[in-house]
Amino acid sequence: MVVSFFLNRQQIYLLKQLFLVRMSILFLLNYINFQQTSILPFPHSTLIILYFCDLTKSFNIMKHLAILYLLITLSCFSVKAQTDSTHYDKALADSLKADDYGMRMYYFVILKTGTNTSDNKEEISAAFRGHLDNINKLVKEGKLIVAGPFGKNEKQYRGLFIFIAENKEEVEKFLSTDPAVDQSFLEAEIYDWYGSAALPTYLPYAKKVSKKNP
Repeated sequence: MVVSFFLNRQQIYLLKQLFLVRMSILFLLNYINFQQTSILPFPHSTLIILYFCDLTKSFNIMKHLAILYLLITLSCFSVKAQTDSTHYDKALADSLKADDYGMRMYYFVILKTGTNTSDNKEEISAAFRGHLDNINKLVKEGKLIVAGPFGKNEKQYRGLFIFIAENKEEVEKFLSTDPAVDQSFLEAEIYDWYGSAALPTYLPYAKKVSKKNP
C-alpha cells in the first residue's frame, strides 16, 4: 500500500507493462537456451510481478502470467535435470558399454534345486566344489559379475548369477561348464535383465573385503 501513495494509475499501468515485457523476454530466452545453458533466475522477476499484482487487484491477468512463467521455468529445470549429467565420463561409459542412461543388458540366472536326487555325498561334494571353482573362473574371465546363494525358501531357489554375455546361447555355454548344473543338482532359469552398467566395477573391492576364499 505504501507504493500506491506515490504512483498514479498511469504510472502503475506502465510499470506493469514493463514487467510483462521483461517477463516475456526472460521466458523466451529460457525456452531457447535451457538445453545449452543454465536456466535464467526466475524468483526475482516473478516475485516483483506478484508484489505489484497485490497492490492492484485489477491486474489479475498479470498474476496468472507470472504463475504460468514460474511453472514453466520449474518444468524446464526438471527436464534439464533429467537430460544432463555433470558427472558423465564418456570413456568409462564406453568401456562398460553403457547406454545414455548408464544402463546395459545382462542375463539374470536363477538356480533352483535340480532333478538329481542322489544321496552320494562324495558325488555331491565334488559337483559343488566344481560349482564354486567354475564361479571363480567365470569371474576372472569377466563373464560372471554377481553370484550368491538364497536363504531357505519354499520355491527351492538356491542361488543367482548375473552374466555379461552376447546372447542366451553364450550363457547356456557358461552354465554347461558348471558340474552342479551339468549333473542336474541345480537347474537354471535365464532371464534378460536391464541394470546399471557400473555393476562390474564393484569386483575389485570384493577381493579387498574377503578374508577367506570359498
